[in-house]
Amino acid sequence: MYFERADASTTKTTLLAATLLLVGCATNLYKYREYEIVPPRDVRPEVFVENPELKKELRILKHSKLFEISEDPSVETHIELHPLKEPGYCGMPALPALFTLGLIPGSGHTLSPYGFEYGIDGPQGKHRHSYVLPSTYRRISLWEWFFKPFKNENCLLGRILRTEAVKAAGEEHAG
Repeated sequence: MYFERADASTTKTTLLAATLLLVGCATNLYKYREYEIVPPRDVRPEVFVENPELKKELRILKHSKLFEISEDPSVETHIELHPLKEPGYCGMPALPALFTLGLIPGSGHTLSPYGFEYGIDGPQGKHRHSYVLPSTYRRISLWEWFFKPFKNENCLLGRILRTEAVKAAGEEHAG
């Protein structure tokens, strides 16, 4: 059998297209090591979430383990969630991953922190809580695909929210 040999430019183009189709990068969110997470409280107040349609915010609140989420609207404390303020990211840390097709990881901190807000209406009156969730960075690489099933961004943000809420409550009692 006789096959005609492709020219060099066609071969290079085909190899480049195949490589780009086969390689993909994933990102994961991490906390900095020096940031210490506070364990959950034993006793948590029961609350009803008035706007459960904010799915990501509700998952973060559940993972924070600050409250026992109830489906019963007759619970005396109600929480109204506000949309999560997501930070922007600089593209420079992604350049090593881009130029090496994801083999060398890139990582960068968030340009601004996550902002998490909710309002509580309970026996003590109405209160609005606003927290800044610092100490996060993103890693981008081909290797992050292997960690993606084991990393839960909402869980990490929930634990950071719990830590910030406990710190804020401690500062209120100290001051």
